[in-house]
Amino acid sequence: MPVLRAVTLAALLFAARASAEDPPTPAAPPPAEVTAAAPEPEYNFVSHGLVLGLGIGTSPVGDGLVAQLGGNTFGLRSYDDRRWLLQWEGFLGAKAAILANTWPVALFVGGRAGGMAEFGHRFLSPTRWSPYLGGRLSANLQLMAHPGLAFDALNTLNASDGVGGVTASGGARVAAGASFLESERSLLLVAFVQEGLRAPGIITPGAAFTEGGLAARFDLGRSLSLSAEAFGGFTVASTNDALHFTDQLFVLGASGSVRKTFDSGLWLSLAVSVARDSHHVVYTATKTAYDSINPPFFDVLLAFGVPLGRQR
Repeated sequence: MPVLRAVTLAALLFAARASAEDPPTPAAPPPAEVTAAAPEPEYNFVSHGLVLGLGIGTSPVGDGLVAQLGGNTFGLRSYDDRRWLLQWEGFLGAKAAILANTWPVALFVGGRAGGMAEFGHRFLSPTRWSPYLGGRLSANLQLMAHPGLAFDALNTLNASDGVGGVTASGGARVAAGASFLESERSLLLVAFVQEGLRAPGIITPGAAFTEGGLAARFDLGRSLSLSAEAFGGFTVASTNDALHFTDQLFVLGASGSVRKTFDSGLWLSLAVSVARDSHHVVYTATKTAYDSINPPFFDVLLAFGVPLGRQR
């Protein structure tokens, strides 16, 4: 028994010593933290500057040359993790025009204020491609006088609507389509419907056009902006009680622009537009109908801009 007791005590002492010499089992490392991907930066280009524009065009009242000098604002920005998209352009300044429908040619001087702004929603904001729905408001006001002639006497010259006197127009648009957006690239492809308003001129009556069309815009960071659109529209038939006929006006048009901004902030832009009007006249007594189609009219404007302040 003493021997058994001694062996048991020796075994217990050996086990205790072996347990003390074994290294402790290391604890399991904590799980690695998952780092969320940083959100892509917002698209942000804002430019303010002084711009000089020179242009040529044709219209129902004749061919003309134009020059304008003033302030320009231009921008495209996204907000709230690219959920909202805002684009705008505006001009305020002096304008001069030569209208070649008289001899000697008629000079008009004055000013113009106009622009547009569109605010849209991207429904799938975290993704590059998203359905898009936007609304746009636009307006233009032009006051042009002939030196030495009062505004109410401009009708003593040949017709000058759209060039001389007061020219005002505006519009409201709803656009739907697709938006591609990264921090340095943006593409909008939309179809739109809009109501365009044109105030009465010296001779030309006012009109409200219901229009629809397609539009595209591509922007490359602070370097390049391209846009194009095509549209068609019509007015409600108006009645001439004196001559017993109705007249409905139709319009087809297209426009495009390109704006190149250099590293210095200076920019060049070119805008081109073409449109054609037609009339559908019905004499109420005989129900005789006539369609008259005007030749296409175009405008081309080349502009050079100098930035004011830092471009963003």
